[in-house]
Amino acid sequence: MINGKRDYQELDQRLSKRHTLKVSNNTYLNRRPDDCIAMRYHGTDVVLFKPDGSRVLNTGGWFTYTTKERMNWFLPDGMRIYQDQSIWYLYDYIANKTLCIYRDGIVIGSRGGIKGGRSISGRSISATKKTKALKRKIKRYADTFIEKLDKGEIPAPSLADCIGCSMVAEDGSHPLAKGCVKLHVRESYYVPSLLMRAIKAIPVSQVAMWFVGDRWGGRSEGDTLSTMPWSDEIATEQLTKSLRRFIYREHGLAA
Repeated sequence: MINGKRDYQELDQRLSKRHTLKVSNNTYLNRRPDDCIAMRYHGTDVVLFKPDGSRVLNTGGWFTYTTKERMNWFLPDGMRIYQDQSIWYLYDYIANKTLCIYRDGIVIGSRGGIKGGRSISGRSISATKKTKALKRKIKRYADTFIEKLDKGEIPAPSLADCIGCSMVAEDGSHPLAKGCVKLHVRESYYVPSLLMRAIKAIPVSQVAMWFVGDRWGGRSEGDTLSTMPWSDEIATEQLTKSLRRFIYREHGLAA
């Protein structure tokens, strides 16, 4: 981990003439063609440092503990992101004050000014209750989805599937999927391709994949582990967790 002031000038000196510097597990500093410096975690520029001293924050949709940790490493002195009831907040611990609700694309200026965060002034207890209710609904949806899969009530992905969830671009993205997940949860519509999107984003074990293949008629005779008495319990637990975490992410909720 890099220690120190962690502003643009300090990181520029640490990089020197290099284009990449490893910071920690799956975490690198990368120079960009526009002279910006990115702190990249997995495939996302989590913090982008600009020559003017500002920095831009982005989770890439991954509201995880480790993403938050990486951001906190590179925030200005006195600032920190914390989580409460699945909502992220930007906090000034020197002034002991919560500054705003976090949003991807939020900009912290060179003098500490903030652009792009959501105001907390209008946030009420009812908003927290809505978040809790949404998480309960998502959990029920994921639980029911895998229960139906186990019973053979969800068919394999096909042309009759949701177009947004099933259509994949050359770069692996789902260009028509915006809003699909929220709609499916709201309407309790169990889409086969949605499970495949979840597994791709949040992988499961081979046992869980055998379970899916078996329910969709694709298990081979050599998949002996998938017939063990404990395998179904492991598979359903992993699949439910993957689906639930993926849906949380699509709703902008932390797991």
